[in-house]
Amino acid sequence: MAKRKLGKLSERELSIIKDSSTKSLYCKCGRLVWVDSATEIVSCWKCTTTLAPPEARLLKTKEELQQELDNGYTKGWRLMGQFVHRDGTVYELGVEKPELKGTLEPTDIEAIRNKRKKPRKTIREKNLEEEKKMEQLANIHEEAKLEKKISNYTPPTEDGPAISTNREKIIAQVIQNEDGKYSAIAGDGFDFTALINNQPKLKYVFNNSKKVSGKRNADGTYTWRGCK
Repeated sequence: MAKRKLGKLSERELSIIKDSSTKSLYCKCGRLVWVDSATEIVSCWKCTTTLAPPEARLLKTKEELQQELDNGYTKGWRLMGQFVHRDGTVYELGVEKPELKGTLEPTDIEAIRNKRKKPRKTIREKNLEEEKKMEQLANIHEEAKLEKKISNYTPPTEDGPAISTNREKIIAQVIQNEDGKYSAIAGDGFDFTALINNQPKLKYVFNNSKKVSGKRNADGTYTWRGCK
């Protein structure tokens, strides 16, 4: 199907498009504008633009902007919280502050330009840095875990086996040895058999849940029960 060529609409077509709630008014420049039926005066888009023209700095040419840079300004100086020109004039967000003239040191433009010249990191470089940081954090975490484990460890003595001094609750697996006796071994390898010192209880736990739990008391001793 061939597309219809749009041309000037007839009065009948206009009457179909424009309902009774709209009407046309002329702007002071002579432009016809369709508005609401309750409107009495209208300004077209062109006249409205002249009432709010763009800022003068946005209309500057490339040569004028370059001349501004040559005169001691830097790119984006109007957006800086405070910019001090080399003649002592102080600007805050592009607005001159005459009362502060000559009271502050000029802004170091070269430092700003050198900072902008610094090459940006590629995505690969950023990813490598992120991986390096994560690896360092993982090493620190492992070192902290090892240090905590060492600080909580008491080596075996004549009075008793090796135990973890800071444990509030212990879960140990009960196993049967080749000689028929039973042992309670924690997940980190600590042997609590001598501390429990109750083979009948260990035998009962082995025949049921195979796990024993020890809760530390205020005096440093442990109360042992079979896990359900």
